[in-house]
Amino acid sequence: MTIRVLLADDNALFRNSLGRLLMNQPGIEVAGQAADGKLAIELARKLKPDVVLIDVRMPWVNGIEATQIIHRECPDIRIIGFSMNEGQAIMRAMRDAGATGYITKGCCVAELVAELRACSQAHGSSPRTEASPRCGTPGNVLGVNGRWDNGDHPLYGETQKSEAS
Repeated sequence: MTIRVLLADDNALFRNSLGRLLMNQPGIEVAGQAADGKLAIELARKLKPDVVLIDVRMPWVNGIEATQIIHRECPDIRIIGFSMNEGQAIMRAMRDAGATGYITKGCCVAELVAELRACSQAHGSSPRTEASPRCGTPGNVLGVNGRWDNGDHPLYGETQKSEAS
């Protein structure tokens, strides 16, 4: 079964790079890309992807508000919050908005693909409320919390380290 994914992130370089990485994964198709929350809502309605991978902070409509709308209007679409923020409050806000999962941008590609597959197979419209067994820290409310201890990131390279400084 092919998982159709809609990517929503305001950083074009990140979004396009992630799209290319996901297109090389067996069983995953990038159905569309959105640069803001408003476009993410419109494309979710039109394309009906299996999963929306959505950044929390975006222009026009943020990821939390977009998640609420998409979840209300298209309850069969699974939504994964995607952010640099590892805070419990953001994870809870995404869960409360209807997200099926949450993953940080510090994860590796394998973790992201595993989360996409797990969320696409979730039954019912209720979001998961616990971390899956493969998740990093047990304190996570949802999804994976992977990271590189050395600051290297396959999409950002050394920029992640320098921005964190």
